[in-house]
Amino acid sequence: YEEYKSYDDYLAHKKTSWYGDWLKFGDSNPWAEGGEQVTKTYTVENGAPERVGKRDAYCLNVEMIVNDDQLEVFHGLLKKLNEPSTPEPLEMQFVYGQPSGKGHDHTFFFHEEYDGEKGFNPAHISTPHFQEYWKWVMSKPQPWSKFEVNYYNTL
Repeated sequence: YEEYKSYDDYLAHKKTSWYGDWLKFGDSNPWAEGGEQVTKTYTVENGAPERVGKRDAYCLNVEMIVNDDQLEVFHGLLKKLNEPSTPEPLEMQFVYGQPSGKGHDHTFFFHEEYDGEKGFNPAHISTPHFQEYWKWVMSKPQPWSKFEVNYYNTL
């Protein structure tokens, strides 16, 4: 996960020598089968106001494609998830956004960081705003056509 304050900052990153080194490394096909690198970019709606340094964290990334008839409901849930009135002491970062460009009105990405796995489970998943969101995610008929979550610890 990488976050840039502006698109110009992202373009500047792509001009660095280490970015070129990373591309060369990727071109050497070092990936285990099924573990190929996937890069997706999106504009964050609620990014951190200041740079956040490297830190130990339990993280998850979510990619979701919301069904057309559920977009209004989903936007309401996003608002609740992001309200300052729902603080979580073990939440370190929660950002979400949509891919840049046209044709992605239904696609959303989340990046979340917690102070250890306990910050996510049980702390985060037991909050009322998460419970409401999860009830929607699990509802039938399902309100999304794609829902993919990846969990990991920072190195």
